[in-house]
Amino acid sequence: MSDSWPAIAIVGESLILPRCHTSAELWQLVAQGESAIGEVPAGYWRLEPDQVVRPAAAMSGDHAYCAQGGYVTSFAWHPERLTGDRAALNHLDPLCQWSLTAAQQLLDQVAGVSERLRDKTATILGNLSYPTPSHSQLYEQQALHQLLPDKFPPPEAGLFPNRYGSSLPSQLIKQQLRLGGEAFSIDAACASTLYAVKLACDQLHQGRADLLLVGGVNHVDSLFLHVGFSALKALSPSGQSRPFHRDADGLLPAEGVAMVALKRLEDALNHGDTIIGLIRGIGLSNDGRSGGFLSPAKRGQVVSMQQAYASCGIDPASIGFVECHATGTATGDAVEIASLAEIFGRHRALAIGSLKANIGHLITASGGASLIKVLQGFGQQQLPYMPPPSELTPELAATRFYLPSQRLSWPAEESPRRAAVNNFGFGGNNAHLILEEWNPAQFPQQLEYVGTKVAPRQPIEVALVAMAANYGNRSSLTELAQELHQREQPLEPFEPKMSSIRLRSHSLGFPPHDLAQCLTQQTLLLELLDSQHRLLAQLDGAKTGLFIAMEVAPEINRVGLRLRLNDYLQQAGITLAEAPLKALKDQIYPALTAARVVGCMPNIPANRLNNRYHFTAEGFTLSAAAESAAVSLNYALQQIGSGALESAIVGVIDIADEVLSSHDTDTDGAVVWILCRASVAQQRQLPYLTLLPSDFSLSSPPPPPLWGC
Repeated sequence: MSDSWPAIAIVGESLILPRCHTSAELWQLVAQGESAIGEVPAGYWRLEPDQVVRPAAAMSGDHAYCAQGGYVTSFAWHPERLTGDRAALNHLDPLCQWSLTAAQQLLDQVAGVSERLRDKTATILGNLSYPTPSHSQLYEQQALHQLLPDKFPPPEAGLFPNRYGSSLPSQLIKQQLRLGGEAFSIDAACASTLYAVKLACDQLHQGRADLLLVGGVNHVDSLFLHVGFSALKALSPSGQSRPFHRDADGLLPAEGVAMVALKRLEDALNHGDTIIGLIRGIGLSNDGRSGGFLSPAKRGQVVSMQQAYASCGIDPASIGFVECHATGTATGDAVEIASLAEIFGRHRALAIGSLKANIGHLITASGGASLIKVLQGFGQQQLPYMPPPSELTPELAATRFYLPSQRLSWPAEESPRRAAVNNFGFGGNNAHLILEEWNPAQFPQQLEYVGTKVAPRQPIEVALVAMAANYGNRSSLTELAQELHQREQPLEPFEPKMSSIRLRSHSLGFPPHDLAQCLTQQTLLLELLDSQHRLLAQLDGAKTGLFIAMEVAPEINRVGLRLRLNDYLQQAGITLAEAPLKALKDQIYPALTAARVVGCMPNIPANRLNNRYHFTAEGFTLSAAAESAAVSLNYALQQIGSGALESAIVGVIDIADEVLSSHDTDTDGAVVWILCRASVAQQRQLPYLTLLPSDFSLSSPPPPPLWGC
C-alpha cells in the first residue's frame, strides 16, 4: 500500500434523515427499496403549496414545479444533556438541533472520551449556507416590523441566533459538547460532506486533532429551494427522484444530517473502538473554467477519481460498488456514467446505485448519508439495493454497470470489500471517496496499515505575494491604511456602507447581465482579484486553492419575503391590487431567474473565482463565526506547507447592509491574500510583501458566548 495516505478509522455513525433516525433504519429503507419522499408537510412553507406550485408551462420566478421532497417530520429534541440555556436551545433551528443530536450520538459511540480527547476533538460540517426557516422567519418579522410597526410585532429575541446559520451548528457542537479543536462549516455545494471528510483526514494525518466529528447538514428554507431549483430547471416537474431512469426529469431536495466519527487507525485500536470501516483515499478537484456553473464537466470528475486512487495506491479494479452522485437530471447522470467508464471501463460489471432514489437530494448532507449506506452494506455483506428503473438511460445501458437486485451478496475472497462514493456539486466541486471494510480476522494484511503515518514535514516559507481590500468607501489598501493609521492627509469621511462596486465587465469573463444579478459577496471579490489579474495568471491553476470566509447572506431572505408578502399583508388586513402588489414585490426582490439563483449560491463566491482564473484544485467557502478569517488563512498555509498546494487565495467578506445588522456602524468589506510557496515565488520572480512560515497560525480573539446558548 502507499504510505502517502494512511487509512483512517470510522468509529461512529449518526444521522437524522427522512424516515430514518438510525443507520439501521436507513439500511432497512434501502434494502426494501422504499421511498421517504412525500408532499411538503402542512405549514412547512408558511404558505399554501397551491399558491406556489405550477406546471412547467405556467412557470414564473415565483413558482415551483412541485412540492415533493425528503422531509424530516418526526424528530424529537432532547437538550437535557447540553449545558446551555434551555430556552435559547429550544429557539434554535432544527439545523442546529439535528447537528447537536447527531454529534452527541457520535461521542456516545466513541471509546475513551476523556477530557484530553475532547480537547483534541474538532468538528467540520458541510452546511448549505442559505437561510434556514428560522432565519427566514426572523428576517421577515424584522422587516415587516420596521415597515409596519403597528401591524407586526418585533421578532422574538430567541430567534436572533439563527442569523448565523452557516457557522452556528459546528460552533455550537464545540461549545455544548466541550470540545477543544477547531469547529467550522464549509460549503462546496453537493460535494460538501466529502470535502469536509478530506479536511478531517488531513487534521488527523497532521496530528492537529485526535478525533473528528464530520459530516453534512441541510435545513434550508424548503420554499426557497423548490422555487430556486425550478428557476434553474433542475427540479422534477413530475415530483419523482429517478436516478438513471430514461425519463428522469430532475431532482427533489431533501433535508437532514449525517455524520461520522474519525480516528487514526492505530488510536482506534489502542482505545478499543468499534471500527465500522476505513477511509482509504479521497480526491478533490474543481471544474475551473468549464462550460458553466450548472453543467458538470467530465474532466473535473475524472481528475478527482484519479487523485483518490493515486493518493493510496489502490487499483480501481478492486472497487466492488460505487455510490453515485446521480440526482435524476439527464445531463448530470449521463456525465457521471461517462466519468465512471473512463476510470473503471465501461465493459466491467460494476455495481452502482444512488440513495437519491430513496430519499431525494440531501445536497450538503448527501455524501454523509451515502457513506453510511455503504458502511451498512459492508456490515450486511450485501450490495446496496436500488429499485431498477423501468428503462435505463442510454448512457448506462451502453455499459456493463448494473443496479444490484435485492439481498444480493457482496462477495469478498482475496481482499476486503471496497466501495467508492461520488459527490459532484453545482459550480464545479468534485469529490471521490474510497471506503474499505475492516475485517482483519479474514484479511490479516489489513494489520499492515497500523502505524503507517504521513512523513512529518519541516515548515517551509510561504510568500504573501499580494493583498487587496475594500472597506466601506475605502476602496484600496492605501486608503484603508491611511484610515487605520490616521495619517495627516485628509480623507473624505468614512462611510461604512458601500454605495457601488466598479467592475470592468470586459475582463471578467461573465455576462454583465448575469453579474448585475449577483450578490455583493460575489462581485466584490471579483473586483478585488481583478486588480491582481496579471499576478494570478502566473499561478499554476491546478495547484492553486481558493478559500473564502463568509456567513450566510441575509439578503437572500428577501426571496421568501417576496413569496409570502401577500399572505402577510392579508393577515394585517391590507389588500393590494395586482399591479401595486407586483411593484412592491419587485422592490423587495426581483423574481428569481437562473442567473439570480447562481448569483446567490453560497459556494459560488469561491467557484466564480475558480471559473474566472481556471483554478482546478480544492476550493470552497468557510464559516467559523469570528474565527473565519483565521481558520481560512491557517488552512491555506497548512495546505501549501504539506505540498498539497503550491499557492492559495484566501478571501474574507462581510456585507452588513441588511435589516438584521446589529449596528448602524457595521461595515461592508472584503480582503484577499494571495499566498505562494516562497521557492516558487522566487523562481517565477514574483514580488512579495513578507514571508510566513507554513506553520504560522493567525490567532483570533476567542468568540463570545454563542448568542445566549
